[in-house]
Amino acid sequence: MKRTVSAIFMAMLLTSMLYSAFKIMPAEAAGTIYIRADGSIDPPTAPISRDGDTYTFTGNVSDGAIVVERDNVVVDGAGYTVQGTGTYGSKGIGLSGRSNVTIKSMIIRYFWEGIILEYSSNNTISENKVTNNSFLGIYLSESNNNSLSGNNITANNGWAGIMLEFSSNYNIISGNNITANNECSIRLFSSSNNIISGNNITNNLYGIWLWRSSNYNIISGNSITNNVYGIEVYSSSSNSIFHNNFINNAQQAFSSDDSVDVWDDGYPSGGNYWSDYTGTDVFSGSYQNETGSDGIGDTPYIINGQNLDHYPLTVHNVAITDVLSKTVVCQNCSAQIDVAFTNEGNYAETSNVTVYANTTVIATFTDINLARKESTTLTFNWDTTGFAKESYIIWAYVDPVANETETADNTYIGSGITISMQGDVNADSIVDIFDIVIVALEFGHPPPPIVDLRADVNKDGLVDIFDIVVVALHFGETS
Repeated sequence: MKRTVSAIFMAMLLTSMLYSAFKIMPAEAAGTIYIRADGSIDPPTAPISRDGDTYTFTGNVSDGAIVVERDNVVVDGAGYTVQGTGTYGSKGIGLSGRSNVTIKSMIIRYFWEGIILEYSSNNTISENKVTNNSFLGIYLSESNNNSLSGNNITANNGWAGIMLEFSSNYNIISGNNITANNECSIRLFSSSNNIISGNNITNNLYGIWLWRSSNYNIISGNSITNNVYGIEVYSSSSNSIFHNNFINNAQQAFSSDDSVDVWDDGYPSGGNYWSDYTGTDVFSGSYQNETGSDGIGDTPYIINGQNLDHYPLTVHNVAITDVLSKTVVCQNCSAQIDVAFTNEGNYAETSNVTVYANTTVIATFTDINLARKESTTLTFNWDTTGFAKESYIIWAYVDPVANETETADNTYIGSGITISMQGDVNADSIVDIFDIVIVALEFGHPPPPIVDLRADVNKDGLVDIFDIVVVALHFGETS
């Protein structure tokens, strides 16, 4: 028997060693790879397979680049990496004079410019990770009607994560995560009629920069957060900027004196959310002179004398953020329950909170007032008299306030509480040594704090001889 076991062990060990020695590693190539105008791959040994007009990576490309010379193709990185050395002028992916090319699902890093489109139109750049390039992440020059979507563009160290210049018009930049780039997230220079929407723009020097005759662009639905400058508009006009969230930027917005832009979408659609807006929301209507709030500030948000958001969006949002309780309580006893209630909006609010055990109301709090960004804890003792010995889900709900649109966080489902007989600390339907052990392990606390709250059987905040006595008096009982 021992000999058989030894043989099996040696066979497994030999198999593992052979696998380690001969396992197939993904192909990797160095140098520039071309997709030629005739559809061929040059060099033919490059880790790219072709199926018609779709080219799919089968390995990484190190110290190299991809140049596409053919229209109407899809280049699918399949999650592989194109990596350079950051040398001046190097380009990860190059398209010049190209149309209807898709570049997707690859990692492009350590080039001077990650992806560059020159004189190119109707191309799609999507779902790529473009990171740690020395000058620009994605660069468009004299390129129109392209789509840049769903890319993760981070930590590029030069001018911008995305840059459009020299009349790169009618492009769409949407749904990208553009963070921690050295200078600018998105920079437009002399480029117009572009759409910039739904992007996460965070922790850059400039969030969005419109520069010198970048006109008639639409900037909407972006989250522009924790940048030094949220948006800067310089010598550019007739841009529409609305439904963006400008949150905690050192300077939310700057516009030069020769720029005149539109900073809202009219009433009742509204303008932008500004985290430093200090106006009220008491009135409604296009002139904000009708009774009743409407989720729009009563006074404009002022960028400068000729650039105003006439209808700044306000946030009304109350939430239940936690429900805390013991996990076991004896029948005909009481259990302390703590409900964390937060005003996450930027206006004082008054609302009501209801707490349930399954579908039964066990507590109500009415007319709770909270200042903006204020939190409080609502504490009560639940008397379990009349409740059956079983498990209950404890959850809380806060009534929505006027003009609240984010209501998913108005409900919070806490942990369950099991009602058991007295002394049955672990709720296993018998009072035995295991219940005493739970109490003994916490005996004398606090200090330090009680970790297992079940041990405080009589709920006096201490684990002591009185808790042991409760268990002992019911020792051996079953239910």
